[in-house]
Amino acid sequence: MFILYGCRHRLAWVIMRLSELIENIPQKTVINFRDIEVTSLRYDSRAVERGSLFVALPGARTDGHSFIDAAIKNGAAVIVSQYRASDNNSLPVIIVPDTRIALAQLSSIFYGDPSATMKLVGITGTDGKTTTTFMTAALLRGAGHNAGLISTVAVKINEEFFWNETGYTTPEAPEVQDTLARMRDAGVRYVALETSSHSLALDRVAYCQYDVAVVTNITSDHLDFHGTLEEYFRAKAKLFQMVHQDRRKPGKPVNVLNADDPSMERLRGIAQGIILTYGIRAEADIMALNIVHRRSGSSFTLKTPDGATTIDLGMPGEYNIYNCLAAASVAVSQGVTLDSIETTISQGIAVPGRMQRVEAGQPFDVLVDYAHAPNGLTQALSTLRMSARGRLIVVFGCAGERDRGRRYGMGHAAGELADFTILTVDDPRSEDPNDIIQEISIGLNEAGRTEGKDYIRLPDRREAIRQAFSMAQPGDTVLLAGMGHERRMLVGNEKLPWNEVEIAGEILKEMYGERQN
Repeated sequence: MFILYGCRHRLAWVIMRLSELIENIPQKTVINFRDIEVTSLRYDSRAVERGSLFVALPGARTDGHSFIDAAIKNGAAVIVSQYRASDNNSLPVIIVPDTRIALAQLSSIFYGDPSATMKLVGITGTDGKTTTTFMTAALLRGAGHNAGLISTVAVKINEEFFWNETGYTTPEAPEVQDTLARMRDAGVRYVALETSSHSLALDRVAYCQYDVAVVTNITSDHLDFHGTLEEYFRAKAKLFQMVHQDRRKPGKPVNVLNADDPSMERLRGIAQGIILTYGIRAEADIMALNIVHRRSGSSFTLKTPDGATTIDLGMPGEYNIYNCLAAASVAVSQGVTLDSIETTISQGIAVPGRMQRVEAGQPFDVLVDYAHAPNGLTQALSTLRMSARGRLIVVFGCAGERDRGRRYGMGHAAGELADFTILTVDDPRSEDPNDIIQEISIGLNEAGRTEGKDYIRLPDRREAIRQAFSMAQPGDTVLLAGMGHERRMLVGNEKLPWNEVEIAGEILKEMYGERQN
């Protein structure tokens, strides 16, 4: 057994005959066929056990075909490859044109095509996916439906909560299908699945039968992986193609589009089935009118084709209004009443690491947010700037071995919107943190900021947080950006334990605990 989402993977073993598993796999060549029992699907040779079917996946840094011998040594019973694995291998070998597509189809078959028996809501976009996913699941649960979610932060199966410890927004196909199967077995009717551009491009969610496709927005991000903004858009747009292609469920699929986002017109041309638009500025099916912003949230009139109601949203910022509109659009499409939507939102929807307040008796505000790209940091700082009573101090870094364009953009955003910035680490991986910080500082400098006066460098993140708290005065606001809900920090090849909310709380208690007594 291996650990996924902080819980044991599956308690009941799935066993399937090889003939049944590969019967409908197209364009396959089978070598050394024997109708053996397959007990698990694996794409990591280190996780292989006796009875495993091992799928060799090509990767950006390593190729799974290089680990076929290791998989066999660990007990693999079947190999799935894009070419003949080994002349000395007597195991069954399934050769396919694309092992990623094959892994997705095999996973769906192995776990009994779970999305066929539930309503699957896919939520994609650059910003707001996680919050929208949590909101969508909450609105469906509030209406009396058994609902679950799979997100960057966690998996929820009805009321059970498991941290997502895979490191992926959307895990690989076996984990996705296995989790959907556990949800099906638990009686879940709806699943909100945060669907990243990586998962769409790499076919992790192929053979998932989506019923609703949602987009939050599309801005430049992940160009280290996609290469161009056009390829990034195409990856996101794939969700809206999938929701209607090869559809095997009754009824029309639903497409939820942001009328205020530049992506809307192109996605409208791709979408088939029911189209629901939402927005604040452009005319849309679902709208937020009469908006009143507060320090801790906002209120607005939710206008829908079914009527209107007043919403009291306990999450600050216009971007969270957009997230709420997207989730409400899904709810309306599924027949949830306005009374139910209003009641659920008024009760509060907590999303770990998303504008999460940390309180320990300090005379200034501390918030932890996952903002880790230029647009996300701009939105977070702009929201806090509107309600800040004193200075706005931000602590952040940028991830190593990821889109380097984020670094200048985040530095420039901080330079324009924060009063003081502390540059630090954020999953540096194998890069030198000082090199990453130097690239961020270019954006700050070009925004007119001066080192020493407007920003400093403190690569030790814990010390950077402590310094921010030490310099904060009554009425100030401190934003700890980038790590959010993360439970580990990636330094070199190590995964070091990290919990920003807990660490911030510990430091605040050290500094202000005695004052409370």
